[in-house]
Amino acid sequence: MSIRFATLFISSLIFSPFFLRAQKSTRYERLTTASGLSQSTINKIIQDKKGFLWFATADGLNRYDGYSFTVFRNDPNDSKTLSGSDIST
Repeated sequence: MSIRFATLFISSLIFSPFFLRAQKSTRYERLTTASGLSQSTINKIIQDKKGFLWFATADGLNRYDGYSFTVFRNDPNDSKTLSGSDIST
């Protein structure tokens, strides 16, 4: 066994736990109207600094907390709601 190979082998044993620990697994989840999304056509998605995902749809603004949706829509009888429910951005 050459010195170069031995050095490479020992280096890989020493540093491999650090590389394995640095990798994060990614989780994907399908979100649909059955999950509580107000509409299946999404105009825009953003994530805020608290981690909430916001979905702009033609049927309101949807906030997803990782478990369920809260839908914000226009209510003509309540002046404190959105001015319209067709959200594009």
